[in-house]
Amino acid sequence: MSVSLFGGIEAGGTKIRCATAQLISNPAGLKLAVVRDITIPTDSPAETLPRILAFFAGSNLAGLGVAAFGPVDVQAGSKDYGLVLDTPKLAWQRFHWLDALASLRVPVVVDTDVQCAAAAERNLRPECDSLAYVTVGTGIGLGLSTQPQVPMLSHPEFGHILVRRRADDNLPGMCPFHQDCLEGLASGPAFAARAAAVALNEETGEESDEQTLVEIEADYLAQGCINLLRIAPVRTLVLGGGVMQTPALFKAVQQRVQVLSGGYAEFDVPLSQRLERALLDPDAGLIGALNMAADAELSGLV
Repeated sequence: MSVSLFGGIEAGGTKIRCATAQLISNPAGLKLAVVRDITIPTDSPAETLPRILAFFAGSNLAGLGVAAFGPVDVQAGSKDYGLVLDTPKLAWQRFHWLDALASLRVPVVVDTDVQCAAAAERNLRPECDSLAYVTVGTGIGLGLSTQPQVPMLSHPEFGHILVRRRADDNLPGMCPFHQDCLEGLASGPAFAARAAAVALNEETGEESDEQTLVEIEADYLAQGCINLLRIAPVRTLVLGGGVMQTPALFKAVQQRVQVLSGGYAEFDVPLSQRLERALLDPDAGLIGALNMAADAELSGLV
């Protein structure tokens, strides 16, 4: 039996998770088993990077996978591979993952957090030939996993598609680039701001409606789901991320998708039945990063 150790980084908007895992090869096949992990806040790179490097120091890794928030250059042949671009997380703009991790002297592969999560979720669904994974958290992102995988110029920026603002929604959009995008209206910060307004109304005795809070969120997410499924009619659309843990939200999104779809071009099943809950949350991105590192080493890509 041979054992290899791989590292994974899932870089999110509020926290960064790092882990090492053994890829154990035996007659039964290959298995990744997490050895240790750590969660640290996503502060500035100057504060965060030393903690990442300290975690992996001396680990003797065979490979390291980074599941990064975007936008980030994920073209392996690009001179800017691993470079974070115009992210709303301003302190991280122009941060270069490969340069930052060079002192570890380990092969590094980079993809988006949602793309890694999509691949990990599809690994658990061997019958599924096409899957989209949408995460709703600090930001909103999309990963696509299909068979065969076709290389793309870049990764999707699903969180920044434009959606119709509801007439009863007075919240300013939270995105610094365009207020009325899906991320600006339905990300974790937007949902939290509406929840804070509901709580304030309750304290002052003014009328408030927590059900409307879920309905507004579900409406925007349903619009995004329908837009996605009309453009990329994948077999399965997985919804994950912290906001999707809100009670009744997943069901509300399903119901709103069915209303907004109008029954148009549904083929084998209603559009809403293509939606599924994430099976690996909150670990999908981190597992995907570890899998990516192992796959790259086994296939000779690093």
